[in-house]
Amino acid sequence: QNNTKLASLVIPGNVKTIGKKAFYRNACLKEITFEEGVEYIGQYAFGYEEDEMEGAYSGNKPFISSLVIPSSVKTIDSYAFSGIKVDKLHFADGVGTLGNRCFATISTDSIILPSSVKLDNWYCFGYSPIKYVDASKVNGKLNHAFSYCGLLNKIILNDELETLNNDFNYCPSLISIKLPKNLKEIGGGE
Repeated sequence: QNNTKLASLVIPGNVKTIGKKAFYRNACLKEITFEEGVEYIGQYAFGYEEDEMEGAYSGNKPFISSLVIPSSVKTIDSYAFSGIKVDKLHFADGVGTLGNRCFATISTDSIILPSSVKLDNWYCFGYSPIKYVDASKVNGKLNHAFSYCGLLNKIILNDELETLNNDFNYCPSLISIKLPKNLKEIGGGE
């Protein structure tokens, strides 16, 4: 925690679990490599507390040029990468459940989600400057995953999606969304 010199990190495949706050607030981190085998990334493992995502710590955060989440990762817990600056974020097919605000305020332009991803928790990518999302393979509810993404202007959804419930709250730049063919309900939601 709070390491000021750690710039590069390789997590070997024999490490199955990265625990809560394992690399919390490591502002100098420039490269994170996960080898195939990592299954669980814990709360705040690389992220910041909610009150630290803006304000005093906002200018002193890691900038990762590329972050690849391997297919062996079955759970990314709450706030695991919240507040991290990432140029390119890639999810391998096989990645499982994304926790509450696990990528909140992450700085990246676009996201492509594989069919294996489950957005079971709220605001997975909320409050982020994402501009483009391809969720065409995602099954199940979106659970406000992209709410408060002020720069989001285009999203592609899965045609099998049946319900939308305020999943794009406060996305004033959203100009393109193709509603799914099987959509049955557009509601106020929770």
